[in-house]
Formats: sequence, structure tokens, C-alpha cells
Amino acid sequence: MKPKTALLIRLSALGDIVLATAAIELLHRHGVRLFFVAKSQYIDLFKCDHRLERVIPLDSTRLSELRRIAKELGGQRFDAVFDLHFKIPTILLTIFVRGDRKFFYNKRIFARRWAVLTHTRPKEVHTVELYLRPIRKFLGLRDHEMAMPRLVPCSCELPDLPTPYGVIAPGANAPQRVWPHFPDFCRKAAAQFQIKMVVVGVEGDAFAHAVARECGAVDMVGKTDIQGLMALLSNAEFVVSNDSAPMHIASALGVPTVAIFGPTVPEFGMRPLGLLSKVVEPKDELPCRPCSLHGEKRCRYGGRPRCLESIEVDDVMAALDEIVRKKESLRWH
Repeated sequence: MKPKTALLIRLSALGDIVLATAAIELLHRHGVRLFFVAKSQYIDLFKCDHRLERVIPLDSTRLSELRRIAKELGGQRFDAVFDLHFKIPTILLTIFVRGDRKFFYNKRIFARRWAVLTHTRPKEVHTVELYLRPIRKFLGLRDHEMAMPRLVPCSCELPDLPTPYGVIAPGANAPQRVWPHFPDFCRKAAAQFQIKMVVVGVEGDAFAHAVARECGAVDMVGKTDIQGLMALLSNAEFVVSNDSAPMHIASALGVPTVAIFGPTVPEFGMRPLGLLSKVVEPKDELPCRPCSLHGEKRCRYGGRPRCLESIEVDDVMAALDEIVRKKESLRWH
């Protein structure tokens, strides 16, 4: 019997594409030939991913580029096309591409916007679950069949780093999602675990550079591409991150991960799902939280976000200690 074919569309951002690998995993498990469309700057994530027959880079979301991609795929008629982004450009691309069945991801935007408007926590339905629902429908699977985000890294040569090491990722796309106590945490974690710390981040991240400088960590900010970052994270003893792409990458690689949430809440469906993952958020329910969908809104109290200020170094240390102990426990079973 000829294997089924499917096209997956998730253009950005890096963390969301990492979560979409759960859809890749489930379809691959059932023998579906897979094609994936993402923005050009993210396709290296799949450089060595044997599950994908082809990755198609999108250079822009202009109508002409969408038509070009559809024309490029014109010789292929897919059994299913999955729009896992549900923005106007991806809806158009899904329409343009030839496919027997077309599915659109339900991003629960109204539930999340209502939560922001009322500063209440929505019922949690993880983004991975939302990605998998149309996959299950296409494959005729029961609701309980799960798949987790999983990355396939290349065999990259690591820079000359002291081992063992822990990684902190103090940056985020939105400055309001940045936990301000990373320098103190870095020093305390290095001392308690007797380990060298490595700081990662995007080029030009002044705060990440400052964290590395202040705690004597190895500064790898802006020095890795996506595959290099995957290699660096996969060999770490642990990763501590804001709600950002390194959090999702580390969790999908099975690395112990502590994720710090402030303006956003895990119930938005973006918490790391790994067995060795732990979320840290403010202990007290603040009347202003969540304040925005992506942590992009300036704090109403001025200056640094009160939610992140309230998370103490000892809170993050306790979470890290818990997952490190769990890792050791699993190692002996």
C-alpha cells in the first residue's frame, strides 16, 4: 500500500516549531511521508531529521512567495495539509497547496485573550495537544494516543567547554519575560553544584552578556547557530531558561529544564512537557497576571515586572535541585 503524504506548515517562532515536532513524531510513527514548511531562518532545526522527506524554506509571507511555494509543490498532491499556525499567510498557503484533506489548528485565541482581559488562568490545553488533534482525526486514532516534541540533532563538534556544565538562557523575545535575578542564580548554582555555567542567547543580548560577565560563566551568547545550540544544550547537566525557545529545545532533547514564567502563565499551553521539566512562577496570585499573550506588555507597576521580581533565587534553586535529584533517581532505575 502506498504510504500517505502530509504537509505540515508552522512558520515561526522557534519554540513553536519545536513543539510542532510532536506532530512530526506521531505522523512518522504511522508511516506518513512528511514535508514541512517553515521560515528560512528556522529550517536548520531539521538539518539531520530523518523523519522529514523535505523541508521547504519560506523567505517571506508576501503573496508572491506563498504562490511560489505552492507552485514549487505543484507536482505533489498531499493526502493531508496541516496548518499548525493559523495566520492569514498560512491559511492562504494551505488553500493554494494541493491536498485531499486540509486541517487548521485551533489556537484557542479567544480563551487566551479573555484570560488576559480578566487576568484569570484559562483551562489548560497544551499547544502540543492542539497540534495533535487534527493529526489524530486524519489518522483515525483515539484521543489518548500521544507524542512528545522530539528533536534530532546533528553530530556537531562542541566548542571546548569545561565539563560538566549547566546552561542558563537569560534572554527572551519580549524583555518583560526576562527574570532579573539570573546573575545571583548563576553564582549560587555554580557553587552548589560545583559546576561551570554557560550562558547562551542571541547576538546583541546585552543582559545575557552581563550575566556571563558577572558570574564568571562561559559566554556563548551569539556564538551558536541552531544546530550548535542543540548540541550545547543536549550535553548540559541542566538548563534554566525564561519562557523562550531554549526552554523548548532543552525539554525536547530530554535535558533537565527549569522554566521561569512571569507575565504569561503555563495554562496558555507553552509549558515544557519533558519528564525532567519544572515550571517556576510567582507563589502568590497577582491581580494583574497574565497581563499579555506573549509577555510583550510593559508592567503596569513600572520598571521590572513585579511577577518576575517576586520569584526568588531560592525558588529556582529548589526547582533545579528537584529535577537534578529526579535525573539521578532515574539513572539508577
